[in-house]
Amino acid sequence: MTELVRKVSKGAANNNALINDINTTHKLVIALLAAGASSRFEGIKLAEPIDVINTIGQVKRQPLLLHSLDKLQAVAKQLESTSLHCEVVVVLGAHQALMALIPAGVRVITNSQWQRGLSSSIKTAVTTAKQLNADALMVTLADHIGVDQDAYRLIIKRWLLERKTCCACYQHSIGVPAIFNVDLFNQLQRLTGDKGAKPLLKQLASQDELTIVEVPGIAVDIDQREDVVVWQQAIKQQLS
Repeated sequence: MTELVRKVSKGAANNNALINDINTTHKLVIALLAAGASSRFEGIKLAEPIDVINTIGQVKRQPLLLHSLDKLQAVAKQLESTSLHCEVVVVLGAHQALMALIPAGVRVITNSQWQRGLSSSIKTAVTTAKQLNADALMVTLADHIGVDQDAYRLIIKRWLLERKTCCACYQHSIGVPAIFNVDLFNQLQRLTGDKGAKPLLKQLASQDELTIVEVPGIAVDIDQREDVVVWQQAIKQQLS
């Protein structure tokens, strides 16, 4: 865990400038999925205060959900300097109490069928992306603490350059964050169960229709309370 935290905090070298030269009229909806019950955590894990070292080396303590949201909003703000229109939306479900944490002005949508697994949240996000006439949808997870701004920017950059569905690869496994073009929205809405979009990503990879971005370190997520303890210890070690 410590080594992963170290890699994440350093980020991808020179990646801050990767999207500055993009000139496109695409609209990207970034969905932050936060609808799960977090039953293994025995509490509302996305409301759990957690420490993260920010981009200027300071420790920032706030609920897990806000860490994830802040990173995505920072990336979206940087994209304002390009002609790519980007909107972050938050998908809630089991814990509507999280609504109180979300700043005013952020679009929040409710997955009323969150019990059906991760695929139901993706479907909810796709519906909103269609309503917003998006060219693509980026799927991200609110408990995926190991993803930093550089990783998000790198994935978006590769999507813009290659115009294919694009996803992260870590620990020899593909997964989210992932960006799906509009022509895949209907397939996303046919997903079932709690595996999310991974079956579709594997299918696209087998057809050579997927851009895979190696992003070391981002496999760190928060699942159980012990994960918070390990993460916090790693942060302390990094600062010592």
